[in-house]
Order: sequence, then C-alpha cells, then structure tokens
Amino acid sequence: MTNTFANDLRLTEIASGGESGNWGTITNTNLNLIGEALSYATQESFASDANATTTVQNGATDPARAMYFKVTSGADLSTTRVLTIAPNDMSRVMFIENATSGSQSIEISQGSGANVTIPTGNTKIVYLDGAGSGAAVVDALNLTRTVTKSGSGTYISMSGNVITADLVNLADSTNDITGNLASANQPTHIYSAVQAIGNSSGATIALNWDNGNMATITNNGAPSSISAPSNPDTGGNYALLIKAASGAASSFTWPSTFKWRENTAPTLTTTTNYSDVITLIYDGTNYLASFTNGHPS
Repeated sequence: MTNTFANDLRLTEIASGGESGNWGTITNTNLNLIGEALSYATQESFASDANATTTVQNGATDPARAMYFKVTSGADLSTTRVLTIAPNDMSRVMFIENATSGSQSIEISQGSGANVTIPTGNTKIVYLDGAGSGAAVVDALNLTRTVTKSGSGTYISMSGNVITADLVNLADSTNDITGNLASANQPTHIYSAVQAIGNSSGATIALNWDNGNMATITNNGAPSSISAPSNPDTGGNYALLIKAASGAASSFTWPSTFKWRENTAPTLTTTTNYSDVITLIYDGTNYLASFTNGHPS
C-alpha cells in the first residue's frame, strides 16, 4: 500500500504493513516537521513580479509549513500580488508577514473562497479553512462583536482590530451618531453643558438641569431667589457660576433643599467681574452644597 499525507502538516502516514525498516527514519522526520510547523521561516515566494503559488511539500521540510511565515520577493512588486498556499485541503493557522519589496500589498489565497490582504510591512494572523477548491483564507482577528445596552442601540462594537465606543448613544434609544454631546444623547447629568440664566436683579431664577448641569448667573442688583431646580438625578453633579456686575447683591434666597456645608450659606462677591462658584451634589432628596468666593475673570 502507498503512504499518504492527508493531514494538515503534510506528514507521512505510513501505510499498513509498509516501510519495513524505515519506521524510525520516517518517525524522526515527522517529529522534525512538527517542530518546523511551530517555527519561523522565510521564503522568497514571489520570484518575479507576478502571482505565485507555494506548496507545502509532502513529508519533507518546507518553509511554508512554519507557523510564522515571512514572505519575501525576488523583484519589486508593482501591484497587489496573490500568493496561493497549497494544497487546498490543508487547514491551519499562520502568522504571515508581508516583507516583499516594492511597497505593495499581497493577497493570501487557498482556493476560490475569500482571500486576506496584508499591507506592506504588516503581519496578519490568518487561518486556511482547507475546504478544497472553494477554500478560503480568513483574517483570524477580523471579528465583529457588539454589546447592546438594555433597550435598543449599540454602544460598543469591534470590527477588525478596532474597538469603537459610541458615547453619544449610551443613554439614547437610537443609533444616530451625530457627535453632539447633547443631554438627550448622554448618561443623564454626567455630560457637561452650560445654561446661561442672564441678569438676576430681583428675579426668581428657575433652573432646569435638563438644559445643562452648569448655570451661569449675572448678579446685578436686588436680592434674587432661586427656586428648587427641576429634573435632578440622584448622584448628579451640578454647578452655579454667579458673576458680580455693578450693584451686585451680597445674598440670594436659596431653596430649602440646598444643604450648605456647616449650615452656612455663602455671602456673595460684590466686586464687579468677580465670580462665586456653587457646587451641588443631589442625593435623591437634597443638594449637598458648597461654595468658593471671589474668582477673578
């Protein structure tokens, strides 16, 4: 009977009753070839500026058997060239480096199925599916994975070797990515947006945190009142920037839900163009409030 090589490393499979007296030699060769299959090798696969085929030899040493396969060329490539790795029924994983000259990409093929393109100077991990005439080469790291939040909308995806986090969509129910960090598209009150309140002379100031988690207020006259802000979120961080103008008042009437540090409300800056900063953390019922005074513009 005839020896066969129908395995993914093209090792010699001795026929039943065959190779009398040669078993030791063939076994040692097979062991060496297994080591070769786990090694690094270089081959001038493109002898000229043309497509080429490299065939892993049956039962004999061959650089294309190596796990890490560095592909070179004997001539500058003028365009993308195809390297077919044969035989087409061999299935295995390979690291393939494009070290050809001419600064061109190469395509790795095994049959009529898909090929993998490797840019000049790059290395890719591929697997040959060994499916015969229709065999394909697949980029082993070209995976597509998605993670979907509760509800609809994808916010993390991986394509190829790139991971994309869709920060616009983390709290949105749509997949429309505009790049705007608007409140409707963000985890509530983690984003930063500013609402300008304007002049405050004697007015009751209404704050709506859905319009921005920071408010700028001009202090230009008689004492003003701030009503309890609407739409707070537990754990939300908020800030008020109160800038003194001519005739600024030294005090505001604050909501009862503002719980000041050491139970002391601020005395506001009256120096023109100086600002006070009020910081607020909402605990679900009240705001933990603190302040710093007299920041120059």
